[in-house]
Amino acid sequence: MTNIETTTLPDDISYGGKTKKEFFDELTKIAAQQLLASEAFKKPLLEKWKSYEELKAGKVKKKLRTPFQVAFPIFSGMLDTLAASFDEPIELEFYPTKPADFFKSKKVQGAWNTEKSKTDVTSRWDYKSRIEKNLALIYGRGIATNFAESSPTYRSVLEIIDPLYFHCQPEGGGLLENHLFCGREDIFKSEAEITELAASKIYDEDQWKQLKEKQSGDSTVLSNASDNLQSKLTRFKALGLNPESNGYVGEKIFNLVEWCMQYKNKRYYLVFDPFSLTWLRGEKLRDVYSLDLYPYTSWATHEDAKVFWSKSYADDLYPISDAITTLFNQELTNREKRNMGARAYDKDMFPDVAKLDAAQYRPDALVPVDTKGGTRKIQDGIYYFQTAELEGTINLLDWVQKSTAKDTGISDIAQGSAMQATKKVNVAYMEQASIAKRIGYKSQSFSECWGERGVRYFQGLRDHMTPKMAIQTIGDLGLEWDEITREDLDLEGDIGVRVISSTARKEEMVQKKAGRIEALKLMATDPTLVQALNPQWKASAILRDVGNYDDDEIKLALDTKNSASRESVAHAHVAIQKIISGMKPDINFEADSVFLKIIRDYAIEHRETLMKKGKFEALWSYFTMSSQMALQNSQTGQAGSQSKPGEAQPAQAGGAPSSNVARPMQPMSR
Repeated sequence: MTNIETTTLPDDISYGGKTKKEFFDELTKIAAQQLLASEAFKKPLLEKWKSYEELKAGKVKKKLRTPFQVAFPIFSGMLDTLAASFDEPIELEFYPTKPADFFKSKKVQGAWNTEKSKTDVTSRWDYKSRIEKNLALIYGRGIATNFAESSPTYRSVLEIIDPLYFHCQPEGGGLLENHLFCGREDIFKSEAEITELAASKIYDEDQWKQLKEKQSGDSTVLSNASDNLQSKLTRFKALGLNPESNGYVGEKIFNLVEWCMQYKNKRYYLVFDPFSLTWLRGEKLRDVYSLDLYPYTSWATHEDAKVFWSKSYADDLYPISDAITTLFNQELTNREKRNMGARAYDKDMFPDVAKLDAAQYRPDALVPVDTKGGTRKIQDGIYYFQTAELEGTINLLDWVQKSTAKDTGISDIAQGSAMQATKKVNVAYMEQASIAKRIGYKSQSFSECWGERGVRYFQGLRDHMTPKMAIQTIGDLGLEWDEITREDLDLEGDIGVRVISSTARKEEMVQKKAGRIEALKLMATDPTLVQALNPQWKASAILRDVGNYDDDEIKLALDTKNSASRESVAHAHVAIQKIISGMKPDINFEADSVFLKIIRDYAIEHRETLMKKGKFEALWSYFTMSSQMALQNSQTGQAGSQSKPGEAQPAQAGGAPSSNVARPMQPMSR
């Protein structure tokens, strides 16, 4: 990053005639005021959310004259049921908006599939999606940021943001892109991390020096001067954890704020310390995210066009759950009072109160009593304070729970309960369909949001991907390796993104499968139609729709001319990789047509690139040499030839035996 503190640049490069430091000093002050405005706006929400977190964790507030604080698990149970209803693996489909981009969009799809399957801490998209949904059930909002980095190497990053730490324009409306500012305040970075970022010019070195000068005291404990910190630590406290005394990490920690804001009709990106008002990174947003869109995306469980922090499922469930918990504890209290009720006694009739009390728990106890010469009865000296029985509590609890479940879409079917004996099967199916429809309606915001994240993923790929990257695609042999290059990201049109429901897709496939099987049965009854069918297609349909075989297994089963084994595919890729890396590959004594086709297709498809690197001749020479080995193997009918390396003679440069094997996939290290 160039230091322009004392240099004034033209307006299109600089910032309104000011130096970069002057400009972002001013923007930091504005951002800090925006942060305070959001803090004040969210303060009532934090108190409400605190109650939700406590009840979910099983912590019940003490009620007057009620010694029991037993958590009735209706609140957490309903939230878990809703989470299970919303749980669905993420499926994004990238498609071309222009026909010329068909093959390139398949490469983008392969890159996404590879990214989604990673277990890196920056990936794990399905896991993070589940975490986001659980947060959304309580807070009404799922929020995440997804971006890409190219230093030290390319990686795509997805981070779920806790709504407690997210801020936006209070009156910005339901769509985050319409807000004038938004950001998060949970960016914890160690002194070593910031130093490294400053050395790589991502953070401003002079600003980092200034921040260190302003810091004083021991900052080895994670701290935050915000008034709302205690509310934000509720989740830890409700679980019995003590975050204040367990925040030691062994080195200086800085709690920074990441902020995006619109100023004079342009968007800017800031990272700053909110307590010293010192910025560490300041740029135009389009220089960080080329789309000039906020890196944050959000969806709502209950959409509201005018309110971003709209209601949540917890807003509906908490009052009822709290009331049920109160009634349940009152019933326990009342039962204890009836079993161990208070009594009054006449001290003239019972002079030894200790023996009277001991008689309550000692068998065959003797208690002295003075009946005044028989003029008074023993029962006249004891009075029992009656506690009325709370009738109907269980019925009330059951009614309230069922009514709440019905109104929120959490029926006994959704909760996994056995169907009532009196409930007809068709009624149960109708209820299940109604639940699915309700959940599907509520999840539309989620689906649209993930479409936005797909667009940001593609743009991050465009901005930061290495010249080439290994990907996995579905080919003729099933899951295969390929590579995507930066040229594959240069599209004629825009990339389209669809969010696919895996549940809906499975239901569609089940219906399709049933229809196909029925069609095959009908055609089997007519000999004329049977003769009109392609035998290989018919065999594939039977294996797939009746036998439930995977596509790669079907291709292997029908491959009568080739030995389309995964070993051949792997050997071919290893040979290609070695030649590209300047090494000499081993002779494959078990070479077959699949092995040859992969090498030939790769050589033809990447001919220009290989010729520029001087590798084409070596690859083609290896191909022609392997052709002779494959010919010997096919003539003998054996998988492996006993020929020695010196006996293999190069074949004439020609075509390899044809097959239906897909083009090769070359694994590349990241």
